[in-house]
Amino acid sequence: MEPTEIRNQLKNQSFDNVLPASLKQVGGVVFPDDSSLPDQLAYSQIVNAWQAVHVPTYGNPIPNTGAVKTVTGSGEALNPGDNEVYRVDYIAITNSGGAPADVIPLCDSTPMCSTDVSTIQPASTTVVKGPFFVDKLLPLSVAVTSGTASDISTKFVLIKISQ
Repeated sequence: MEPTEIRNQLKNQSFDNVLPASLKQVGGVVFPDDSSLPDQLAYSQIVNAWQAVHVPTYGNPIPNTGAVKTVTGSGEALNPGDNEVYRVDYIAITNSGGAPADVIPLCDSTPMCSTDVSTIQPASTTVVKGPFFVDKLLPLSVAVTSGTASDISTKFVLIKISQ
C-alpha cells in the first residue's frame, strides 16, 4: 500500500480513538484532481473502516455495556472518554440518615432535574426518570448541598450508546 499524506496524518491512531472531526479536518485537504487520487482512495478506505467500528451501534444500546454507577455523598459518577455517549435511564437517590438532605444530580454543572425533587427525606429514595445523555463534555456528578453527605447514596442506571 502506497503511503499517502492522509495516511501519514492519521498514523499511529486506532479507529476507536479517531474523532469524526479529525476525519473532516484531514479530508479537507483533498482536492478533486488527478494527482490526489491516491489520497482520495486512502481517505475512502479510512472512512469506511471508521464507520465499520462506530456506525453499527451508533445511537443504540451497545450490548454488555449497561452498568449501575454509585456515588456516596458528592462526587463524579461518570466522565466518558472521546467518542463515548451514555444514556442514563434513571437516577435513584437514597437518604439513609435521620435528616432531610438536598441533593442535585448534575450533568456538567447543570441540574438534571427540577428543584422540587432535590430534597430527599430521611430513610427514603427518590427516583429521577431519564433518559439523560452524557458525553465527554457533559460529565455526570452529584452535589449534596445540605444535610449529611455520607448519608446519601446516588445510583445511576446507564448504558453506552456510542463508542
